[in-house]
Amino acid sequence: MELLFSRLKFSRGTLQDEMFFDPCTPRGFLNSWEESLHYSPVALSEKNKDFSSLRARGNFSECRSAALMLLRKGKDKCKYKLCNIGSTFIPKLQGKFLATENFFHTSKVLAYIIALLHDSLGVALDDERVEYAQQVGDIPLDWALGAFILESLGGRHDWIGIFIGSDTSALFSFFVFSIILIFTAWSVTKWRKPQLKTIYDLEKGRYIVTRVGR
Repeated sequence: MELLFSRLKFSRGTLQDEMFFDPCTPRGFLNSWEESLHYSPVALSEKNKDFSSLRARGNFSECRSAALMLLRKGKDKCKYKLCNIGSTFIPKLQGKFLATENFFHTSKVLAYIIALLHDSLGVALDDERVEYAQQVGDIPLDWALGAFILESLGGRHDWIGIFIGSDTSALFSFFVFSIILIFTAWSVTKWRKPQLKTIYDLEKGRYIVTRVGR
């Protein structure tokens, strides 16, 4: 949504007609902004004037410039020698990369993709290090980070599924084995702990602690 508002500021028409042009939406395409934007009624009422005068123009170059303007937002607060995106330092990209989800499709976000990868991060347009995919095996990708986490955790816990499976007897055996293991560990700990006997010496007026043999 921030990209949308940056488009509004970037592509304002003359002050006479107060017309806003959206270069990132194809010409003739209509949106129901009040349904698609998650804003409160007060916030929507304040922006109704902008949305009512919003016109789709579908200009790739202007959309790319608007996206780049958004990516450079806060660059004046950069505390490093170079900030590729806003005030954030990003090291030079090395190795190969897998672009997923929206990067896989040629759509209205193409200008943003080019502004991010090429204009901001310096990835050449003909760079073959970036590969595109919309699924891993038979699993379609939606949230790339979520898929990565799922794959990482899946390999660690597969042995439990293999051991237990859907067999009730295997599940029961697993719990019995766990209980025996816990009891054994507790017994060993108790056995290794020395047994002490405390006696109060009336003559000396103090406690005497002695170790009792097993």
